[in-house]
Amino acid sequence: MISDGLYINGSELISGFESILGDTPIIVGLAGDGGKFVKILQLFNDTISDNMIIAVGLYGDYLITSSGALGGWKPYALHVK
Repeated sequence: MISDGLYINGSELISGFESILGDTPIIVGLAGDGGKFVKILQLFNDTISDNMIIAVGLYGDYLITSSGALGGWKPYALHVK
């Protein structure tokens, strides 16, 4: 899930999803503008917008994903049964 990091409280967003999904692992990222705190735009299909949450659901016995912060990607494996 990727959310606007300017208007959304990431902790409350995770709590809301956990209240519905239970123990399902949730990976969240907050979009930013390099610390300017002015405007954050996100792209989803043909839509460019601010103040948006984009969620994607993945499933399978083994899931390998990657995450990054401040311009770097660090892979990690998540085993979901």
